[in-house]
Amino acid sequence: MIELLVRYLGAHKISFSFVSGSKLLPSFHFDFLKKRKWAYLISCLFLASGSALFFYQKIDLGLEFTGGQEYLIRFGGKVNKEELNKKVSKSLEKASTTQKGVLRIRPISSSNKHGQSFKIATNYKAKDIQALVQQGIKAAGYTFEESSEATLGEKEYTIESTTKVDADMAGETQFYALLIIVMALLAMLTYIFFSFHSLSMAFAALMALIHDAGALFSSLMLLKLTFGTSYPLDQAFISTLLTVIGYSINDTVVIFDRIRESMKEKNTNALGEVANNAIQNTLSRTLITSFTTLMPVTILYFMGGVALESFAFCLLSGILFGTYSSIFIATPLAYDIDRLITKLKQRKQQAKTKPTARKTTSRSKVIPL
Repeated sequence: MIELLVRYLGAHKISFSFVSGSKLLPSFHFDFLKKRKWAYLISCLFLASGSALFFYQKIDLGLEFTGGQEYLIRFGGKVNKEELNKKVSKSLEKASTTQKGVLRIRPISSSNKHGQSFKIATNYKAKDIQALVQQGIKAAGYTFEESSEATLGEKEYTIESTTKVDADMAGETQFYALLIIVMALLAMLTYIFFSFHSLSMAFAALMALIHDAGALFSSLMLLKLTFGTSYPLDQAFISTLLTVIGYSINDTVVIFDRIRESMKEKNTNALGEVANNAIQNTLSRTLITSFTTLMPVTILYFMGGVALESFAFCLLSGILFGTYSSIFIATPLAYDIDRLITKLKQRKQQAKTKPTARKTTSRSKVIPL
């Protein structure tokens, strides 16, 4: 396609630039490095609030991480979730051998003419969990229909599927989930180091990715505290987190690549001389990319239904945090780490020269007149 355009239009008439994007922020100038400490402070406060809320309120883990049983239940009419949760909890607590069980009732579809579907997950310990769950649903005023294909009445329900995860499998899932995240972070660290041959850029990118993961977790904690909305940390959350890591590192690489080009053009090894201009030159591209990505994710959040709501929210938050960290965290951190490495090299060089000077002084003799 490009060859045809060159042949018939000429190379001088072809442009790959986006005019509106290149002129999006023509006269905008901001000293990102000078204001970096404010960005550090904001990020630290946000992450600290999420960490504090982790100890204040319970975190909702998915069934694959806690073990237990999960039931996909379809009701014939609209369901009062609070009443259902109250009755099922009471039924499980009476017969349970432990008082530390967790019950989570989550809608996976909105109420329509076919009814409404819920996922009821619990890790309570008892002989017959399914019977206890059905007993609680019955206490809420619903009768059981054995056939999952039957047309349900307003106060009828059916169990469409059952999932059981034992404790050993849940422990393995937790281990492998953490292992995947750590491997992804180490892979990004290695990629940045060998791509840019810069220890400061590699560690800055790693810290920015850890920041994104912590910020995403903190947003879930704050959402639960502020609005009472709780999204479970399950396998979908892990996949979203890995997606955010890949998105964030892509934005960071664009800025780092611009820094490398500017350092070659100016023939300098001082990252601070070109870092601010590199952020400024790539800012339009970063904002346009983030905006075009946020549009479909926002639509997915508001119109994708209850089943995709948690996934869309995590992705939406992750894109915002990834864009923020690429501009305000990754490059300023690379600048600070580069300064620290330079100072350590200077001190090491000074430590080598001082003993030589002392030896020269001690060998000198005073000749009497």
